[in-house]
Amino acid sequence: MENNIQYSYIIPTYNRSKTIIKTINSVLNQDRHDYEVIIVDDGSTDNTKGKISDILSDRRVTYLYQKNSGVSVARNFGEKNATGKYLIFLDSDDLINKNQLEVFDSILDKDIVKELDIGVFFTNYEYYYNNDGEPENNIPRENLVEGVYNNFFLDFILGTQPFLVGCVCIRRDIFKNSNKFLPDRSFGEDQSLWVDLACDEYIYSSNEFTFKYRQLTEDSLMKRKVDSLPPDINNVHHRLISGEHRRVEAYQLRNYLRRRYISFLKLAIKDINLSLFSQVLKGYISLLRKN
Repeated sequence: MENNIQYSYIIPTYNRSKTIIKTINSVLNQDRHDYEVIIVDDGSTDNTKGKISDILSDRRVTYLYQKNSGVSVARNFGEKNATGKYLIFLDSDDLINKNQLEVFDSILDKDIVKELDIGVFFTNYEYYYNNDGEPENNIPRENLVEGVYNNFFLDFILGTQPFLVGCVCIRRDIFKNSNKFLPDRSFGEDQSLWVDLACDEYIYSSNEFTFKYRQLTEDSLMKRKVDSLPPDINNVHHRLISGEHRRVEAYQLRNYLRRRYISFLKLAIKDINLSLFSQVLKGYISLLRKN
């Protein structure tokens, strides 16, 4: 692998041999050599390595295997083996557009990004709802403005996921100094990292579309059994208490928590889940006492 690597794509995968080839090829369609693709096989049992064997001959691609440990461990393991200055985490059933790195280059060239030493930036994205992996029925994220991005918590409160893995680029030193992706979590591990970045770092947003996120309807949160609150809630609580939120105001964190609690309260009532209901109630009372 050449040493002049600017970007590292890290793709964790578990039993997605039917979709990962399209994911990898969407990255390799970028005709340049200043990036690498690190595939972290999280103990797949579907012959993932055999299915992608032809792709592994590309010098830009590295294949790593680990015992099944979860997506967070796989992502963090990929970062430890990365050589690029910037990291892009990509799920193995999503797709990027051919212009992604060109858009990231253009962001890095902007005066405001240099002036503020911005090391976290993201582009616009689209959802697509198609279980065979074809990028059809695209639903774009709306109302994203180009520039320094301060609306993470407001966007979330208004019902928009601010950004997703695959459209976010993180300077490696910032990621290494963060809490990274939290292990032993079944969901919400990426949202907790986004909270860290929104509270601690300047972020730049581009309205260019460079990413397609595959949304499987059967995997939606409302159809899962959820027994505990996601880690971003505890993260925001801690930041409210400690005052560690230099890029955002306290009221934004409180409003974010209210929105999260309402969502999980509805879920607890729907599933008649007393344990989750108790956690929501305890957390919301704690939030009220801090006001």
